[in-house]
Parts: sequence; structure tokens; C-alpha cells
Amino acid sequence: MSKAATVSKRSKAEQPIHIHVVDADRSFRRTLESLVTRASGSAFRLSYSRTLSRAAAKISKNGIDACLIDQRLASGAPPSQIDQLKDALGSRPVVILTDVEPSPDTKNSDVWRIASNWLNKRELTADLAARALRYVIDVNATRRALMQVIDELEQRVQTRTEQLRERNEELERFAFLVAHDLQAPLKTVLAQCQHWKCETEACSQQGSVDDICSHFARQAIYNVERMQCLLERLLEFARVGKDGLDCVWVSLEDVVRAVIEELDTVIEQAGASIRLHQLPIVYCDYWLMVDVFENLLNNALKFRGAASLAIHIEAITRADEWEIRIRDNGLGVDAKAASDLFTLFKRGENASQRPGHGIGLATCRKIVEHHGGRIWAEQNPGGGAAFCFTLCRPMGPRHDGDSP
Repeated sequence: MSKAATVSKRSKAEQPIHIHVVDADRSFRRTLESLVTRASGSAFRLSYSRTLSRAAAKISKNGIDACLIDQRLASGAPPSQIDQLKDALGSRPVVILTDVEPSPDTKNSDVWRIASNWLNKRELTADLAARALRYVIDVNATRRALMQVIDELEQRVQTRTEQLRERNEELERFAFLVAHDLQAPLKTVLAQCQHWKCETEACSQQGSVDDICSHFARQAIYNVERMQCLLERLLEFARVGKDGLDCVWVSLEDVVRAVIEELDTVIEQAGASIRLHQLPIVYCDYWLMVDVFENLLNNALKFRGAASLAIHIEAITRADEWEIRIRDNGLGVDAKAASDLFTLFKRGENASQRPGHGIGLATCRKIVEHHGGRIWAEQNPGGGAAFCFTLCRPMGPRHDGDSP
């Protein structure tokens, strides 16, 4: 470090602490000057104003380290002057000068709301004045340092969140492009496999092709169709939220009944019973909400246990949100891995023996979050799993005519 820089740093550190005093009593100002000088020599520098408005102007222009304000002077000032002084002070500490110990009612006044401490004028000594001022300034410096650290941490979190958001958007764009661009060649492969299957079956009837070739043809078609299904689901996932939300007032009971009708065959084959408790009319995108219930019900049907599957769909209405719960008595969920179930391509521990691609629950999460809600899974107290999500409840009148 250069000599000039060292001198500059030392002179800055040795500068006196600047205290601005807002008090119209000249006698007290002389007394305070004498006390502070006697206690700390040149460690403090005092400046003065007779009114709050003048103090605000001087502080804005010159800058200070702390401010002493006479309570009687501040009590008679209009709120606008106190606000002006507060803006000028920023985060600098304020000490109220008073003749008596303040009461709780007094501390509720406007000027006390910006105070860091108070001093009794009648009991003021040189040592007390110096110690009180140093204490207030040190505490305030610590608070500012802590706030700076908090601001830096929040900035880091914000930066990291933005980076994750950008990466997620890149991943979704990639998924969309892959899913979209592979559709055409996959259809061609599927058509060729189906043609191959027809040819092998025709030749097999004539005895020129064995059953192994027919088996391979069927397996090829099965795998291509499975890949086609995966790409379609991935494309659906990537499209969520791209065109915004078309929200209207929707009867959740109508949504669920439409999904049950669509899944009627699967529900019948599973021997499942679905009970709808009282469901609210909510503000959401109707078709996206159909996707949510279709995925959640399909999940319950896939992960059923040995007992007859019973599914309950219910809702809890709160002041600012609706909580929807789909409970079942199936295999349940692992509490430690529950949050991972809503990650793209992540599947539960029992999933390897069940059909699926790990996209349905991720799609549910994306749809619910686009509605401003949350989604999670937990163990059902009576056994099985409970999949829950929330929807924001808008303030204002509901228009039933908007329902589908």
C-alpha cells in the first residue's frame, strides 16, 4: 500500500464522529458541547439546528453519524417535517433528548418511531453522553453491516434462482424441440414396422416366416408406440404455460366427473371406488385442471394395493386459497422421496413394475405452480397416499356465468 493511501486511510479513521443536535435551547447546547469535549476531546464533532426542517436540509447536504433530537421540539412539529427528517437520516441512529423518562404513550408518537435510544437531559454527564453516543453508533454500524450481509445473501439467492429459472427454461425448450422434431421420423418408423408386421404375418401363413420374426415385429411396434407416447407426454409438459392461462370460474366437481367418465374403463378394471366430497367452484384453467386430476387419478389407480382401491377427493377452503386433497388406500409414498415425485422423469420406488414415464406428476406441479399454488404428497393417516395441491383464491366477485 502506498504512503499516500496509508495517510488517507488513517485520516479517515481518525475523523471525529459527527453528531447533529436538533435543539433550540442554546444553554443546553453549550452544556452538551462542554460535556462531550471534556469526555472525549476531539472524538466528536457537534453541529446544530433549531428546527426539524433545517436539520433535514443540513443532514442531506453534509451527512452525519448520529442525531440528537429534543423531544419537546419534535412533539410540536408537523408529521411532514418528521417524515422529511426521517428520509434525510436514512439508517443513521437517532437519540431523543427528554427531561423525564418517556411513558409508553409517549413512545408511540411519530418521532419516537425513528429513535434508537433516549437520554435524560437532567441526568446527563460527560461520561454518559460519550458512552451513549458510541453505543448507539456501534449498534447501528453492526446493524448496517448485518443488513449488508443479508442484502448480499438475498442477491446471491436471487441470482441463483434466476440461473435455475433460465436453465429450466432451456431444458423445457430442449424438451419441446426434441419431442416435436422426433414425432415425424417416429411416425415413419412406426408405419414401416406395421408394414413389416403385416408382411411377416402374411408370409407366416404361407409358412415362409417363423414366429420369431413375427414376435420381433410386434416388439418393435410396441417400443415405437411407447416412445411415441413418451414424446407426446413430454410435448404436453413443455407446452404448459406457453400460451398463458385461460382462467374462468370452474366447478371442480364438473372437472372430476369429466375425468372419471374418461377413465371409466380403467376405474372399472381396477375395481376402484371414487367418492367426491363437497368441492368448490374455483378460478382456474379448465382444461389444465382436467390434466391435473387425470394424472393424479391415474397415479392412484396405478399404485393400488391388494385391498379394493378407495379414492376420496375433498377440499379445504381458506381465506386466500383452496386446498384440494386426493386420498387413497394404495401403496402409499416414501416420506423422504415424496418431493422428488414431482421432478421430471423421477419415479417412486414401486414404479419400475408400473407403466409410466415420470412426466405426469411433473406436469401437475407445473400446472399448479402456473396457477400460483403448491403441490405435495404425504402419507395418508389411514394408509395409502394423499396428493394435495392449492389454488389461489382471488379476492372479488365470482361470476358463475364463466363456468364451463
